[in-house]
Amino acid sequence: RLPLPSPILLNVIESLITYDDPYYAHHSLYPTTTTNITTVSLAFPQFQHRTTQLAHQASLLFITLLFHPQTLHKDTMRMNLIVHKFFPDNWILVLYEGTPIDLSIEWSTNRFNAAGRALSEGSGGSNGVVHPSNLSRLYRANAKLVGECIERIRTVNLSRRQEDGVGVGSSSSSNGSS
Repeated sequence: RLPLPSPILLNVIESLITYDDPYYAHHSLYPTTTTNITTVSLAFPQFQHRTTQLAHQASLLFITLLFHPQTLHKDTMRMNLIVHKFFPDNWILVLYEGTPIDLSIEWSTNRFNAAGRALSEGSGGSNGVVHPSNLSRLYRANAKLVGECIERIRTVNLSRRQEDGVGVGSSSSSNGSS
């Protein structure tokens, strides 16, 4: 097998990092002048949904980076950018037919120095993605959202039961029709 030329791989990596993402266009290592700010996804309109929106792109980037291990080993700046953009709150990827990839294992510092350090230490004095303080913060935020979802479901169920004329205190879910 012939190795892929490094400049081509770096171009693909950079394209995956900056593709259709106006928020991070100014963080690119090679900024472009064509940033379309109208590319906000209707399915993921809020900023905190960005890792879900970019999940497919992140899995492509993961595979591409395996073909260019120099980036994973030595390019700290690019790996900090990748982790900050694609994996600030989700470092588990799903590839192809549901194969899970845990980046805290795959990109550990004993395998890939720059990638592992970007995940564990972060940049600019901040804690890394898999740092215990960040995990605790994510856990608390997630628990709060789950509680809010449960409350919304209860509210919707209660309003539907009232619309259907079913008593609120009734344990039966049938509405009396045969």
